[in-house]
Amino acid sequence: MHKATLLTALLMAILTTACGGGGGGGGSSSAGPSTFSGLYGVFGLAAETGPTAITTQFGSVTSDGVSQFSGLLDWNSNSVYSTGHASAFDYTVGSAGNLDWQFGLSGTVYSGGIASDGYVALVGTVFTGSSPAYQLLVRPSGTYSNASLNAIYHYVMQSYIAPNLASSVGLMDFMGNGDLQRSVAVSNVGGAVNTLPSWIGPGTYTVSPAGSFVADLGLGLSSVGVIRPGADVVMLAGATTNGQAPLLMTMIRQAASASNATFAGDYWAVSLRSAGGGFLGEVASVTANGGGSGSISGWENNGTTVTPFAARAFTYSVLGDGRLDLVGGTTAYRGAVSADGRFAMLGGSTTPGQEPTFYFLMRK
Repeated sequence: MHKATLLTALLMAILTTACGGGGGGGGSSSAGPSTFSGLYGVFGLAAETGPTAITTQFGSVTSDGVSQFSGLLDWNSNSVYSTGHASAFDYTVGSAGNLDWQFGLSGTVYSGGIASDGYVALVGTVFTGSSPAYQLLVRPSGTYSNASLNAIYHYVMQSYIAPNLASSVGLMDFMGNGDLQRSVAVSNVGGAVNTLPSWIGPGTYTVSPAGSFVADLGLGLSSVGVIRPGADVVMLAGATTNGQAPLLMTMIRQAASASNATFAGDYWAVSLRSAGGGFLGEVASVTANGGGSGSISGWENNGTTVTPFAARAFTYSVLGDGRLDLVGGTTAYRGAVSADGRFAMLGGSTTPGQEPTFYFLMRK
């Protein structure tokens, strides 16, 4: 089993102290600064060119519930692992849940949204000249154990296999006893799409009482993660060992009964993909009509400029276990939607020749 790093051990200790008690869910329909309050696990990815650098950022930050947050993050940049990177921003939360992070005179650097119950947030870079990047945050609550992860999850993983960005989608089976195995159903490495249906593993995981965990995903892929209250959404990142590739994975528990109507409403979305030899990030609004079609519009960041993009239409279908297949133009993606429809994710593309892509969505 992978040994926890110093930061991971610290995160576990702080979470155990700060986040015990109470379950998750609910919350006011009107958000404010106090919605973003407490200790969060942070999972982010940034992409730079000249030279290419893919960096996963993961650790914890504490928000004061008023206007500021700070913490320490680990980084894995092109397979070089390091610790102790400070993260500190001012922030504002609008009544509709829109979340903006400001840094000094730069103004708003990240923009996105936070769930009404405050347990999940997402943001992406919108500052001109900033690298395409996104951050996903999860605040655990309650008491957890290995048995808290006892289900099969859909996952989307974004990673870097030099010199290419990579995206894969598949299933992760947490067995409730510290053992896991995963499948890679479809992978996209630099536009080359492969189908790999076999299970990979075995792997292992250890959950702290506060909801953070360490995992070996098989093949030596060490990582750290956090579990959302209810365990329907899980996030992790790594790798936490030099020489292992940067990776970020989001997971949504398989649904018992889902349909096109499950994916419905207005969503915040962040994404990152390869684009023309560089990278492109998006901070967007997605609307799904519950009947198999929708649209996306927002802002895109190519690392030099941030510009709006016009609405793009898409079609989609949802299987009974929550698997989400979406087609925009001639490009297909695969992922999942949660049983309650609040969260969704997409990876791929599953279309050969199209760029590796990651999306995470949260209903407004």
